[in-house]
Amino acid sequence: MDDLTRWHVEFRLKGEDTPISRPCILEEGRNPLEDFPRMIAVAYTGTASRADEVQVIAIRRATPSRSA
Repeated sequence: MDDLTRWHVEFRLKGEDTPISRPCILEEGRNPLEDFPRMIAVAYTGTASRADEVQVIAIRRATPSRSA
């Protein structure tokens, strides 16, 4: 699991007013600015070809969770 990077992405879909915030995971070395719009488009519209309808507002590296 060391080769995965956890991110938190805030985005808005074209025509929507309310931003959506979701956790995402990418392989280390992947570019979140290129990959997340496609991933989000597939999840919310069913096709990667609608990635231009995804407005990424913020991408932050997720804070590691603390286990007790």
